[in-house]
This record gives sequence, C-alpha cells and structure tokens, in this order.
Amino acid sequence: MNANANQQCAHPACRCSVPAGEAYCSEHCRKRVESPLSNNAADACQCGHPACNGSADKAGSR
Repeated sequence: MNANANQQCAHPACRCSVPAGEAYCSEHCRKRVESPLSNNAADACQCGHPACNGSADKAGSR
C-alpha cells in the first residue's frame, strides 16, 4: 500500500484528490456533508478548486 497515495474527497460530487488520511479537500466540502442542516450533499460541488468542477454526476453517468 502506498502511504502517499491520494484519495478522492468524501463529498459525493467533488472530484478533488485529498492526501491520505484526509477526508475532504476543503472546509466547504466537509460542511456540506457533515452539516445536519444540509440535505444537498450530493448537489454540484462548489469547493472552488480549478481541477474539480465537480457535479452531481461524479461517476460520469447521467
């Protein structure tokens, strides 16, 4: 197992990579998923990272 391998952000629509041991690429994604007031965790990602441009279509199947 490669300890330096990046994983994908835990926000369902986010396409960002995160370092091993991290779950989210940003506070935005963490709050969208963990907030009890947010029922839209799967909506388009708005983390603002240029490599993301995430959408609710994470798997590429619409």
